[in-house]
Amino acid sequence: MTRRELFGVPLAAAVAGLTTSFAGAQEADSYPLTSLTALFANPEKFDGKRVRVIGCLGGLATPEGVQLALFLTRDCQVNTVVTNAVVMEGEYKKFEPASGNYVIFNATFRARPGHPTFTGIQNLKPWGRDTTLAS
Repeated sequence: MTRRELFGVPLAAAVAGLTTSFAGAQEADSYPLTSLTALFANPEKFDGKRVRVIGCLGGLATPEGVQLALFLTRDCQVNTVVTNAVVMEGEYKKFEPASGNYVIFNATFRARPGHPTFTGIQNLKPWGRDTTLAS
């Protein structure tokens, strides 16, 4: 059974409802593509800057509920390796259909001590093999 059959909705269709349009003058893909490892290694260098990132979307259980996070790899997401994740501000339920899949998006990186965060998430789209679901 494929994921498509299991969940009944192709990822692209689910993410299509999540994708936001970029209203600014800057093109959606013109932000610098930045690896999560670069953000982890030099958080102060990227603090407050807009970046374009790729990672595996997932949730983190917290006392306040489930928080959205971008993980370095799918293995990190499945095993909840929090040291390889950046929390994403936003409602988890809004992005839940894309959970467990690789995505690409634009965001502002906040280098909060012990709790790095992405804010202002825009243009969330499926990435890699997951993009084949768009057809």
